[in-house]
Amino acid sequence: MKKNSGRVYIDSDVYLNVILGAKDSNPERFDQSFIVIDRGERGEYDIVASSLIYAEVACAGRLRSREVGEAHRVSAQSKIREWFTHSGIQIVSVDRFVVDKAIGFSRSYGLKSNDAIHLASAVLARCSHLFSWNKRDFPMGQEIEGVLMSEPHAIGQQEFDIGM
Repeated sequence: MKKNSGRVYIDSDVYLNVILGAKDSNPERFDQSFIVIDRGERGEYDIVASSLIYAEVACAGRLRSREVGEAHRVSAQSKIREWFTHSGIQIVSVDRFVVDKAIGFSRSYGLKSNDAIHLASAVLARCSHLFSWNKRDFPMGQEIEGVLMSEPHAIGQQEFDIGM
């Protein structure tokens, strides 16, 4: 096992790519999402999530879709419970301090309420990265109060890929 390299906040869309599987999500996103979660589960870094992430993933409309069979739905809910109750993911409660910070981020960066809560949770939990596929709403590539927002990637991977 590698030395732990910090804390990472993972947005709900990353979890959903893994839950839905390569066939039901973008295959490239599935691979990167799986790698990021897997490396966290193996202890390469700590994964942090807010209680809002847990709710967004567990209640996702895509999991209620008729296209997702009952067996997949039951399996998905089991995996979601495992991730957020037994796997070591550190859950941050969405309390008054998170909300106050989120209000500031919403005003300063034009973030929607849930996205502002995710960023505030990541900042207050002292994460180094916030991983999301949501390029439309998050200022990707920007570091805010010590949290770098980017698409999911193995920490250190970007520097390696550029040098190839």
